[in-house]
Amino acid sequence: MTKPHILYVEDDEINGFVVQSMLRSYCTVDIATNPAEAMSAVGSVAYPLILMDINLGEDEMDGVELTRRIRALPGYHSVPIFAVTAFAMPGDEERFLSEGFDRYFPKPVQKEDLLAGLQQYLGG
Repeated sequence: MTKPHILYVEDDEINGFVVQSMLRSYCTVDIATNPAEAMSAVGSVAYPLILMDINLGEDEMDGVELTRRIRALPGYHSVPIFAVTAFAMPGDEERFLSEGFDRYFPKPVQKEDLLAGLQQYLGG
């Protein structure tokens, strides 16, 4: 069986590496470190699921706006996009779900929780 191939948009190299390592046995994870890389990646690969950081560092576009732009692309309207974020205050989960994310995972993300979310949408 071929492993799913997903995209993680994350500006922090260490966080990207941690999640990539965490999910290695289940799926292949491409990392985009900024919105331009993410838009390029979704333009060339049909990802079945995207993990999205919200605060993308110095970039003017955050993960919420990037999610809106990705969802506007052909073939990406219904692709699951999970918020993976340091925003973990009361009300944040509801806010991100109302912004169009399919799931919400506060950092530091727990492997079991993330795998359960991926399996819910991708099977396995």
